[in-house]
Amino acid sequence: MKDIRIAAAVFRSRLLETDHNLDRMAGLIRKAKDRGAVVICFPEMNITGYTSRPEIRAAAEPIPGPVTDRLCRMAAADEIVILAGMAERDGEDRIYVSHLVVEPSGKITVYRKLHIAPPEKGVYSPGETIPLFEIEGILCGIQLCYDAHFPELSTLMTQRGADVLFMPHASPRGTPEDKYRSWSRHLPARAFDNSLYVIACNQSGVNANGLRFPGIAMVIGAIVAPLIANFSSLFSYFQSSLSYVVPPIVVVYILGLFIKWLNGNGAFWTIILGLVVGIPLFILKEVTGIWAEWGLPEIHYTIMSSIMMLIGIVTHFGISALTRAKDKENVEELVWSGSETKEIFTQWERPLWQDRTLWAGLLIVCTIGFVAWFW
Repeated sequence: MKDIRIAAAVFRSRLLETDHNLDRMAGLIRKAKDRGAVVICFPEMNITGYTSRPEIRAAAEPIPGPVTDRLCRMAAADEIVILAGMAERDGEDRIYVSHLVVEPSGKITVYRKLHIAPPEKGVYSPGETIPLFEIEGILCGIQLCYDAHFPELSTLMTQRGADVLFMPHASPRGTPEDKYRSWSRHLPARAFDNSLYVIACNQSGVNANGLRFPGIAMVIGAIVAPLIANFSSLFSYFQSSLSYVVPPIVVVYILGLFIKWLNGNGAFWTIILGLVVGIPLFILKEVTGIWAEWGLPEIHYTIMSSIMMLIGIVTHFGISALTRAKDKENVEELVWSGSETKEIFTQWERPLWQDRTLWAGLLIVCTIGFVAWFW
């Protein structure tokens, strides 16, 4: 799965003041884009404001309509995907709690809240579909506030291929600490049970309806352990992790074929330099966010890893074969001379480069690896 930057907005919405709320969204959208985000998610009903009273009908609009027209212009101008909530009126005058996915291309996906909370019944109608949408090749879904309390919905979205769930809220009452404890009881369970990412954000402040929202946003990472049951996610996890360490390791092996000092200490220096180079790169790209701010391509290290692994294998066995043909030196002597691990390889009955099983295994692994890597 490709690494992307997501902005989750904590937003104070004025009830029934759609234009004012859209104006304030514009500034946050530009800030998110300037910081490298490819998508920004606003809270539930942030455009029209939230209320469980019939007065919301005054702000409800059809989709497409004036709100979606303006959001399309915003998304195109800043080249960012916008997730935002509103009250939607359909052709039969029913009102839905809807969340929009507006792409720079003008494509609009609409999720209508499936599970209507008890105070909302009689005002809003429940949705009937579970749409998913794609961002940078990553399949995503949306659940609105009360939806998140029903684990079957997350399971169904995961079965359909979702890797990320956006959970915008308009959840009032309590302090930010109270809301954090409340969300920590069930939102991590959705991520853990389904091995996916959860992004939640809430409205903040007091709206004209007298509701006080404590704000807060939460991003919950996919749990690594359950990924064993999901080969696709497991492969993506290892691909991302190894892409930082493999290139320097391969470089050391190649240099070890020509530099006696590195040759004699190949195992030790491969591990050390792999960590010394790989860990700072991991921090630079995944922790600090500087990688995205500098505009460095996300796929850069994936391609580098693949190419360097291929070069390493070809160079290793090529020079080993030439050396053996010239002076009958064993392959293990070439690469592991002076190393404590030499004894392990001298137990082989023939040089490694002559072992057909090893070549067959490498061919199978490389073929599967390259097909999966660039699929």
